[in-house]
Amino acid sequence: MDIFEASSSQNDLSSQLKKSLTPYKQIIPNLHAFFTWKKQFYPLLIFAYITFIYLLIWLLELSVLSTVSIAGVVVTAADFFLPGIIASFCDSSKWSEKDDEQFEHVCSELSNVLSKLCGYYSCWSEMRQSKSKIYYISLFSALITLAWIGNTFNNLFLAYVLTLSVALLPGLKHHNILKQGFDKAFTLIKSTINKEKKEN
Repeated sequence: MDIFEASSSQNDLSSQLKKSLTPYKQIIPNLHAFFTWKKQFYPLLIFAYITFIYLLIWLLELSVLSTVSIAGVVVTAADFFLPGIIASFCDSSKWSEKDDEQFEHVCSELSNVLSKLCGYYSCWSEMRQSKSKIYYISLFSALITLAWIGNTFNNLFLAYVLTLSVALLPGLKHHNILKQGFDKAFTLIKSTINKEKKEN
């Protein structure tokens, strides 16, 4: 796929997302501000909310099927009732050009993420055809590793860590915390290697 086709595809995806999220556009800027930590206490709220949900699941001892079903009910109910609630309580006349720009920015960011995921999937699919040995070795290794992790650690705890990581990722990325962490780790590894070389 060339640059023009990729750009066109991403623009189409952004337009589709904008159309799909239009019923929720009144709260999208606030959600974006929340998950990108516009205020210092937002990460604490995210941590507390997710911890409370998983603590509740642990205390109730819900099965995986029950948990997925309840989550599906909550999402379906929100999808059905939320647009009406937003239309009733949010004044559309207060919607400004700045809010509209923020909404388009969020849609563009989401389309970038989806485009990257699609690109990774395409590369993975192409590897199956062009480099089948590497593909199957990598796949078997990943599956065996996941099986070992799932058997070693509590699955609810793993789900909790994964959910918390995904929820905190936008804020970590927005504030360049991930980049700074990787840079420090790389610098530390590089200095350790150089120190060992000097000693030898």
